[in-house]
Amino acid sequence: MTAALDLALTITTGRARVELGATWWTPTEGTSTTNARIRGQFQLAAATVRGCYVPRWRSLEFPLCAAGQAGAVLGRGTGALPDPRSARATWIAVGGGSTMLWRPRRLGGRLGLWLRTEGTGALTQPAFATAPSGLVWRAGPGALTVQGGAELRLWSRR
Repeated sequence: MTAALDLALTITTGRARVELGATWWTPTEGTSTTNARIRGQFQLAAATVRGCYVPRWRSLEFPLCAAGQAGAVLGRGTGALPDPRSARATWIAVGGGSTMLWRPRRLGGRLGLWLRTEGTGALTQPAFATAPSGLVWRAGPGALTVQGGAELRLWSRR
């Protein structure tokens, strides 16, 4: 379990929506499978592209999106390591999900509050290990994320 900070630029036209973003996950810890004193700290930074179809009803929008992510997992040895090191590995994933976006009309539709549920399947599963202590951390096969946030529409024809 970890938290993430997401920043994106969104372009909308008609019922289409494209999001280009960057995500940073807070660090998580891992422990060697054979020696509990050998640990590491791991975090992910990734670029995200989402393509969405956007049905609307009054001041609500419901983007249905497909997503792709690519980035790097950064690992740093901690614990009882004589010579702790850092390493990075490529992470690639695809997935999709749905969002509910509310744009209050009294604010001119410029401000939106949203809630997104998205599933992701990893195409790569980076792993970090030490010799002779073995595996310390491995990326999971996928993730289910629930995110919430706000968006500000800078330009609009509505």
